[in-house]
Amino acid sequence: MRGVALIMAVGGVLLATAGPALADGGLEVNPSTAYRGQTIGISTGDNCRDNDGTATVYSKAFGKVQTTVREGEADVSVTIRSNVEYDVYSITLTCHPSNRKISGAVTVKKATPKRCWQDSYGKWHGKCYHRGPETGFGGSLTDGPTPMALAGFGLLGTASIVAATAWMRRGRV
Repeated sequence: MRGVALIMAVGGVLLATAGPALADGGLEVNPSTAYRGQTIGISTGDNCRDNDGTATVYSKAFGKVQTTVREGEADVSVTIRSNVEYDVYSITLTCHPSNRKISGAVTVKKATPKRCWQDSYGKWHGKCYHRGPETGFGGSLTDGPTPMALAGFGLLGTASIVAATAWMRRGRV
């Protein structure tokens, strides 16, 4: 039993410290998860040949794009079409004249609208769940006072009245 636990521990350490496996000839897609209408960058990472002059990039997510190859590397920016389905799309880059094909993928996800944002003038827009300046002193997440705040103010008021009454009585005697 100890041998199995030791093997599992050593295997876990080896897996945790292992670097990512890189396929030869893969495309670098940044970001690899995009939204409709977003611009992404695609790079060959020096996988074309030095004598290649052009490259063609194709995907159903954005169509066909031509780019130049410099010192074996081709870089291009493309915009995801606004009418594509939410899915994983393969990207194929073909270097010319060597006809070397390099593949990658991009995931098109549904964009989530920003619930709350601040414009350049400091004004907040959207559904914001904070009130007042962000000073770190806490506050209410709802409009108006909370039951806990009302109870706290009630206790503070009662304690103030008792203290004031005790102070006034002490002065008369």
